Amino acid sequence: MSGNLNLTSRRDRTRLNLMQALEDAIYFRRLRATEACLDCDPDGTPCDDHACDLRLIGDYRRSLDAVIAGVVVTGGDTGLPGQ
Repeated sequence: MSGNLNLTSRRDRTRLNLMQALEDAIYFRRLRATEACLDCDPDGTPCDDHACDLRLIGDYRRSLDAVIAGVVVTGGDTGLPGQ
């Protein structure tokens, strides 16, 4: 996304909300991924739940980067996981 956000613009407010939601999701998954877990291997290999968290962090990060770059369009494929 080039330039400053125009908060009177519906499109920019929508993009800002999406960026905030993705940042919140990344934060939440990072917290979960760092929790101690008896199912994770001592060698550092994550359990299925933590591996899923790490994959989602990557997906959310790529989606956030796309929003910032202005690639995401309204309607149709947003590039978000699960859509």
